[in-house]
Amino acid sequence: MYIPVEVFYFIFGALIAALAVFLIIVCIRLIRLISGINKIIGDNSANISETIKALPEAVNSINAVAVSVKENVDAIGGTVSSIGSAITGSGESDDGDSSSGLMKIIGILMTVINVVKGFIDAFSKGGKDE
Repeated sequence: MYIPVEVFYFIFGALIAALAVFLIIVCIRLIRLISGINKIIGDNSANISETIKALPEAVNSINAVAVSVKENVDAIGGTVSSIGSAITGSGESDDGDSSSGLMKIIGILMTVINVVKGFIDAFSKGGKDE
């Protein structure tokens, strides 16, 4: 069975025409989307400008809070360590098991404090500059 070359040309031409129509539709929708975004930005340009101007001050405030929290966590960690060492030095009774529950709690507190310190160090500028 013989298929003439013109049939292949017709199919190829139809595919190219369909692709061209598809690309035109995509371009029209893309242009509408971009113009909608531009309209939204234009309507809110004053708010966007105010937000951008306030952003550095907000970042500085966040960094100051992070440094303050880090200092407080360090102080709490020192206090918990002091309490733990004071308990281990003088808290044992005859059976040697009276402070084991308390030591587990102190160990958990120290772990939590170390995690918080690590989190603050990872996300604050003040921790990396020192």
